Amino acid sequence: MKIKNENACFSYGFMGLGIPFTYRVSFNMKNVVDGEILKEALNKTEKRYPYFSVRMRKGDGEYFYEPNPAPIMLLNTDEQTTLNSAQTNYHIWALCYKDNAIFFDFYHGMADGGGSMRVMTTLLYYYHPRRKTPPFRAGDIRRS
Repeated sequence: MKIKNENACFSYGFMGLGIPFTYRVSFNMKNVVDGEILKEALNKTEKRYPYFSVRMRKGDGEYFYEPNPAPIMLLNTDEQTTLNSAQTNYHIWALCYKDNAIFFDFYHGMADGGGSMRVMTTLLYYYHPRRKTPPFRAGDIRRS
């Protein structure tokens, strides 16, 4: 979907297209993260939020989102990613993990903390029961 000129958001800086407004949220888990289970949870989350499966393009002097059929990247690293680049399959969000931590890298133009929190809690909801741990409750997530 192309954003019309009067609604266009012009961003400057550093992402795959030189756009800066990215942020990272991390969750420290009690146990080491299981990458295979996390990948399954990511696949379910991606299906739940298909409108986040986009990449940003520049055309006619404007930036716009277009569907991105490539999978959301899951990387075993604690390094921040470069969104909208080959490293992230040109998506504007990515998921990383290392030891007992899970990291969400998001482009702020797509969602702020409140919007991305829904994606993050959904992913944790899908991840948690597969670890064969006690039932997940939304109140179990602390935002500190």
